[in-house]
Amino acid sequence: MATTCQRCGKAHDTGARYCTQCGYDMSTGLTLQTPVPSAPTPTPSETPSGPSVPTVTMAPPPQAKDPLIGEEVGGCIIEKKIGQGGMGSVYLGVQSSLDRPVAIKILPSDLAQNSAYITRFLRESKIVASIRHPNIVSVYDRGRHGEVYFFIMEFIQGRTIGQLLREHGTIGVGDALEVTRQSAFALGAAAEKNIIHRDIKPDNIMIDEGGIVKVTDFGLVKNTADTTGGVTATHQVMGTPAFMSPEQCKGDPADNRSDIYSLGMTLYAMLTGKPAFRAETTHGLLMKQITELPAPAHEVNTNVHESAWPVLKSMIEKNVNDRLQDWPAVIEALDNLRDSLPETYALSGLLQRSSATGMKGIAGAQRTPLPTPMQTPMPTPTESPRTFDIEKPGSSPSALQQPSGVQPARGGGLGIALGIGIGAIAVIVAVVLVLYLVKDSGKKEPESGTGTGTIAATTGGGTVRETHTGASVTPAGTGPDKSAEVNSLLAEISSNLESGDLASAKEKMNQLRRTFGKKKHPRVMAALQKAEQVYGKSEPLWSRFHKARVEAQQMERSGRLIDAENTLKKVLKDINDRKVRDSIIKMLALIADKKPQQFKLKCEAARKLEKEKRWDEATAAWKEARRYASRSHADNSLCDKSISAIRTMKATEDKNKSEAERYRTLLEETKKAYRRRDIEKAAKNIAELNKLKPGNKEVAGLADKVNLETMVSVKGGAISVGKIKLTVPAFKIGVYEVTNRQYREFINAGGYSTGEYWSRIGWQWKMRNGFTRPGFWYDSKFNGDRQPVVGVSWYEAQAYCKWLSKASGKKYRLPTFGEWWRAAAGPKGATWPWGSSDKNPPANLRDSASRSTAVVGKYPKGNSAVGCRDIVGNAAEWCSRGLRHYACGGSWMTFLEDVSLDSLRPIRSTMRLNQLGFRCVRED
Repeated sequence: MATTCQRCGKAHDTGARYCTQCGYDMSTGLTLQTPVPSAPTPTPSETPSGPSVPTVTMAPPPQAKDPLIGEEVGGCIIEKKIGQGGMGSVYLGVQSSLDRPVAIKILPSDLAQNSAYITRFLRESKIVASIRHPNIVSVYDRGRHGEVYFFIMEFIQGRTIGQLLREHGTIGVGDALEVTRQSAFALGAAAEKNIIHRDIKPDNIMIDEGGIVKVTDFGLVKNTADTTGGVTATHQVMGTPAFMSPEQCKGDPADNRSDIYSLGMTLYAMLTGKPAFRAETTHGLLMKQITELPAPAHEVNTNVHESAWPVLKSMIEKNVNDRLQDWPAVIEALDNLRDSLPETYALSGLLQRSSATGMKGIAGAQRTPLPTPMQTPMPTPTESPRTFDIEKPGSSPSALQQPSGVQPARGGGLGIALGIGIGAIAVIVAVVLVLYLVKDSGKKEPESGTGTGTIAATTGGGTVRETHTGASVTPAGTGPDKSAEVNSLLAEISSNLESGDLASAKEKMNQLRRTFGKKKHPRVMAALQKAEQVYGKSEPLWSRFHKARVEAQQMERSGRLIDAENTLKKVLKDINDRKVRDSIIKMLALIADKKPQQFKLKCEAARKLEKEKRWDEATAAWKEARRYASRSHADNSLCDKSISAIRTMKATEDKNKSEAERYRTLLEETKKAYRRRDIEKAAKNIAELNKLKPGNKEVAGLADKVNLETMVSVKGGAISVGKIKLTVPAFKIGVYEVTNRQYREFINAGGYSTGEYWSRIGWQWKMRNGFTRPGFWYDSKFNGDRQPVVGVSWYEAQAYCKWLSKASGKKYRLPTFGEWWRAAAGPKGATWPWGSSDKNPPANLRDSASRSTAVVGKYPKGNSAVGCRDIVGNAAEWCSRGLRHYACGGSWMTFLEDVSLDSLRPIRSTMRLNQLGFRCVRED
């Protein structure tokens, strides 16, 4: 008879030990791993004959009697052995102090002689104990009992994914995604502590009776933060070949992305019903993991939607940098996939709360466990479900006896001892009811037999009990024995009612009524009627619970965990039935277990929105996170402080935006004011702009332009220049001489290319001489932006004033002789702008050995009484008296003693000297 590998399903010759496809030890269920340091290396003579096989860590051969049974270890009484793994044996025990079942993992005696294995064993317990997560088994204690090393864990009833795959072929795509998602949460919690599992596979992931996924067997766990090397040598290959990452297969260092690969391969197996790769040898399998990409899951199993492949493929990329890089990314990808097609990826009953006898979808099947390679079926003890029975009045119940001709139903629910990857068997005692199935209700019952059968139905609605005495299953002449069928249906009805599976209970009651009508078996029908009474009382309560459960699950899938919790709490408030309340409370406990992780994810989402400065969304996200906060002050304080900080940042940003908008508006208004030479308004705006953006270069440049255009008001009055007596009205004159920067605007505006700004004589003169720029425009000694423009004739200065008038809407012209002298001498008629002293004149004159014009305003002490700067020295300035033109004030080439005389000497209007410039007068 062929031997079938329990992991990959490949058939082998009878007696074969190792699977040639996946390297699985079919006799012990061990995981492939290379030896660790200090482990002895077998000699060739010690190596088994035949084909080469992978090296494995072996447990001691089974003993006739296990000496640990009945021993007390770490305060726990060991009852029986329930599993065997590569790094230890697992026993079921009872913790004496709390009277609760526990799983006890014990390092095999042969490995306990090796310090490396002891270190790894103790490290596993320490690392697992450091991770508190609802999807990872809890470790209670560890220690040493004599020569025995042990640690004590939570004992969970459930099935491994490997068992489900071997029994059902595949797992529904929605359930497979949820198993992967919950596993990702568990491994993400481990990764936060720098812990990687290194042996993720179907046999190391289980679903407990509450529908919660548990990641198990951390025997190959590694702390990536440990730089000391630990007990795992470099290039040591550890793991299960069918699910190992390429870097594991090559013996390279691995991180959490290796676990992502293995979980992806596990998802592939759940969707397709088989590992991604098959090979004749372990080496061939490792090479496929390193080099090949499997066929898309939807091509292998057409029931899988093709939208699942991109996510799955992103988990199993060969290049570690091409994979999803962390667990939040994996969870987000799975959530997005499920949200994109919620009906396609909906959950079945697999991950929902189950009855005491197993999980929906797998508990009801009557299966024989897979045989071992020795072809010996594994015995399956059973535990009694609550059932309905017929109790004869006047008699008392006695111990139930199992008729020899009736085999107990094989329970579908197996207890999985967390910490190893194989199933521990939960005790399920099957009660077989002894019924007198009579052909006619009026016939006497047979008198043979002495046994007593009892059926007791205990539900949320009460207890029904009836007893019947007798042991004969089938009276003479009544036909085939139907007691097993009746017993099975009654037991299932009881279990369905107790777990709230009303639809299944109703279906089985109808089946029982059709098969055993009232006229045929009145006692059976009496028990059935009482069950129906219980159904009638329970149905409204359970229906309300199921409706709330479905709503809560939908809310949970859409991320509304708190809404799901509130929905269940509302129902709980109105229901008094203990069983229904227990079911609701268990669901609430599961939600409570998920809230810390959800709180963390909500906080991360809120922080991301903060970084993106999406303040309103971030505030809403923090408020949502606060709903998931624990009762601790720290969680609530974090949310409140974050919301307060966002308000401050938003207010600051709003203020900055307002100021920025005000700045842009004001800057544009200032530019317009400058263009129309509304200098007063422009200057006022610049003062405000400097407050909004101190030191801004654009504002500084604009301020300089405005400053150069500043005009001063001069009162009218009489002046006396030698023998010349004049009276002038009030006027405004420029504080500064016109600079090269200002004159450039005139040139750029087409000042030399159009005659509209020129007098007729002036334009003819310009055209005749071909002038396009002032006389010394390209001379570096005179062409600085803030130096006065020189080399301009009367006609050019006059054209500038006409252009400026048109550009600003105000009237500008060159000053008259009288106006210039009034601005220079002031109302009191001072000898010099600065007073009467002629020593060390504060002006750019030949007296100071000047060699060119200076920037305007360089000599503030030389200001005139009305505020004009450089009105003496720097550049002589054009003015007129009647038809005569003068160059007043002297220049950088003039001695102070010659200024007055030169200012009174008329000059030609066409003169273009490097000593001659101008300033403007504005008429308001």
